[in-house]
Amino acid sequence: MEKEDQPPQPGTGNLLAKASLVGGILGFLLPCGAVLVLGLVLNNVLMATLGMEASNIVNYVVPLCLWGTAPLGILLGILSLRKRSPDDVTSKSTAIIGISLGIASFLCVFLPILLFFWFSSSCIRMGGC
Repeated sequence: MEKEDQPPQPGTGNLLAKASLVGGILGFLLPCGAVLVLGLVLNNVLMATLGMEASNIVNYVVPLCLWGTAPLGILLGILSLRKRSPDDVTSKSTAIIGISLGIASFLCVFLPILLFFWFSSSCIRMGGC
């Protein structure tokens, strides 16, 4: 019997779908939480110890690094859709939600962070806004 004729292993798509959902959710929560903590709570401490330029870089680089879970959620959702069994509806819907959250976090988290980083760096180069 060829390998293509074998049905997918049970539970593989479901585990990937759950991981995709977690990745999509963390793609929102981790960067937004980092922006809140670094930008509001620790802003004065960062500016006092690192200076204005370095604190702006930290405020945007850390959330961008934490955003990496969103593309991971998209990738795991696509893998889950390919490995699921045809009658596994919950795995399919969970994977689609994880992919959707990953795409939405790209639009709602990644692009605004890049735009704010670009605006703040141009303000620093011009000597103020």
